[in-house]
Amino acid sequence: MTRIYKQSILILTTSLHCVSLFPSLYYITKYSNITILYNTVISLATLFSILWHLDETNKIIMYIDYFLALVWLIFDIYISLLNYILLFQVLLLNFIIFYLNTLIKKNNMYYIYHSIWHIISSIKCLFIIYLFLH
Repeated sequence: MTRIYKQSILILTTSLHCVSLFPSLYYITKYSNITILYNTVISLATLFSILWHLDETNKIIMYIDYFLALVWLIFDIYISLLNYILLFQVLLLNFIIFYLNTLIKKNNMYYIYHSIWHIISSIKCLFIIYLFLH
């Protein structure tokens, strides 16, 4: 497979995180400040993840991507502090996503495994948004 094809798959699956923006937009009037901040974090994290997959030699973008993922996690935890069951679910889901990412090795199948990870991570994001809003 060509490098451009592999990059395209990674970018497409990374962009799936934007799907988690839509459910929270429905509640923007009810939770305007938190929704705007949360959507900004999701948007920036997704943008820098896409930039990282366009040039995986750029360490600055990699560190910004990792930092934004950490901010996203902290935001998930902050929002879920009001409900201990929700907090447990958020921590568990984020731990699973983190653990799965550590299992992925850089080899000729990286783009497939990491793309699957993006899809699973996007589903996790949708589920967390669902938990927050219900």
